[in-house]
Amino acid sequence: MSQVRDFDEYLKPCATFGEQQRENQLGLAVETSAARYLDERLEHLHEALDETCRLVVAGKPPDVGLHDRGLRIWPLDDATLAEANVLRPQAYDLMPHVKITDLLLEVDQ
Repeated sequence: MSQVRDFDEYLKPCATFGEQQRENQLGLAVETSAARYLDERLEHLHEALDETCRLVVAGKPPDVGLHDRGLRIWPLDDATLAEANVLRPQAYDLMPHVKITDLLLEVDQ
């Protein structure tokens, strides 16, 4: 007996899927309509932009400023601990050195 089944056996029958989709009964945690999904994402983007605008006008966060030339975001300070910088080369030395082309060939195979 084979331990591998045909991929289609894992799927719902087309008729069942179509009926559940028409009745919006797929039970999925994601939106199944591309138009509704994009509308929701656009609404979320507008809310986030409005909140960002309110924060910038209020002077928060401190590394962001609104000037006559537009929005300015200052670079973050490097928060890497000195101990981590010492260990970084040691960690990279533990990894095998592989040419990217060899890796891509292996993945392709």
